[in-house]
Amino acid sequence: FVLPFGGDNDTRLFTWGNEAYPSHLWWSGIPTHGNGLYFPADCFNTIGNGDPITSLTRHYDWLLVFTRSASYYLYASQKTDDMGIQYTSFPVFTLSPDRGSLMEGPGILMDNQPLSVGESGLYRWVSTYQRDERNAVLFSRRACETLGKADLSNAGFFDRESKGELWCVLDDRILIYHYRLDVFYLYKGFLPTAFAEMDKTLYFGMENGMVCLYGDMFTDNNTPIIAVWESTYLDFGYPHLRKNVDRCDILLRAESKTNAHITWITDKDTGEGDNPIALNGGLFDFARMDFAALRMDTTLNNLRFTRRIGAKRINVFKLRLQNQHADSSLRLLSLVLGGTLLCK
Repeated sequence: FVLPFGGDNDTRLFTWGNEAYPSHLWWSGIPTHGNGLYFPADCFNTIGNGDPITSLTRHYDWLLVFTRSASYYLYASQKTDDMGIQYTSFPVFTLSPDRGSLMEGPGILMDNQPLSVGESGLYRWVSTYQRDERNAVLFSRRACETLGKADLSNAGFFDRESKGELWCVLDDRILIYHYRLDVFYLYKGFLPTAFAEMDKTLYFGMENGMVCLYGDMFTDNNTPIIAVWESTYLDFGYPHLRKNVDRCDILLRAESKTNAHITWITDKDTGEGDNPIALNGGLFDFARMDFAALRMDTTLNNLRFTRRIGAKRINVFKLRLQNQHADSSLRLLSLVLGGTLLCK
């Protein structure tokens, strides 16, 4: 593996992953005065106690070095030898003796925070200036079931910075973490091998040689996408009491077409709303506009809907919203459930 890193006024190439010397980190020199030794013999460091180096991540003027069991950092330091000649060295310091990374190859930043992969899931480093394993924060607990089924050492990552999304390619599943909204979602059925983003459009290559793009359409290769949002199981803070859930107030982003089918699951049974949310062509849209008949009574205000829920004498409750229409969207802004607590 190779990663460019400077740390001072020059940029060098750092390389690692030699099977014969798995814990060695080499860096190139800067040719001066006709010296053509681009990789001088003494430009290397042995990291840790022999554990193989897995990944390197640039962070400001530091370079983070991960092994499977620990993490280190280095930076450029100007030295002067006994002959009075100045040179650049890269001393290594321990960042965390207990937190390493299974990710192999060049590391990535997520919202300007280094990312590492552990046995328990995905970590982000909130600080790299103190020797403290608490700087590595596990942020993937909600996706532990999905991540637990995958070989994280072979996972691929891509930071889609324009959308604030971290794409984690596991196998034929792609776990996406929207770090600006702090939510996870999962895609299935395709296996990208490489990513590139241009003009805020994401392109990815497939194993069969196809190049695909990720767009804002409501279909997947002309098949309607079934979009499902569901809450966690809710006991409303009173696990020992039964409840009646009788209504939900939903606030949606204004769209030209929106649809939502409402269902719910309880500890007793499942239910289905008898009045789905549907709004077709009721909002401002340029698709088929007759400008001669345009009147200024359009609105982009958010839309509020109230629907009846018939969950009686239950302990826990889960709500689901589903949209599988190829020509409509569903953008949920907020949701409030209404009901009553029962004495017993």
